[in-house]
Amino acid sequence: MIVDQALLMTPVGQVNNLKLFINRKESSGRTIANFKDLEPILLKLHFTILYLEDLTVAEQIEIFSMAKIIVGIHGAGLTNFIFSYKNNPKILEITAADFIPTHYYWLAQSFVFSYNLFLGGKTRLSESQIKFDVDIMRLTNILATF
Repeated sequence: MIVDQALLMTPVGQVNNLKLFINRKESSGRTIANFKDLEPILLKLHFTILYLEDLTVAEQIEIFSMAKIIVGIHGAGLTNFIFSYKNNPKILEITAADFIPTHYYWLAQSFVFSYNLFLGGKTRLSESQIKFDVDIMRLTNILATF
């Protein structure tokens, strides 16, 4: 179960301090085109990479209730950060430079959560998928401060 895997990756005494990265499978919605370059860095920084489409609602609630840091591509899955309210999480939303939404900013503000937006490159269609690149070094530097 993904919750067990996340707990195994979490240092002892850090159960309510999970670092989550919300990703999507390439076949659905916006994706980070150069994610394969980012993935080893996320793992080194102790992020648990989640594919929410593989989790039940109950599993999502359980894992987000233990999160202190939540990073993810803009999408409905970010709404789950409301379940981490007891941990006063830091939120980093990643989106393409030509698509700058504000609803997760306002949702985070209503909970008084720390919120930041990271802009990647412009979107491009690839085989009917929406992809954008991120500056790996710049994102790594930000994630290392979390």
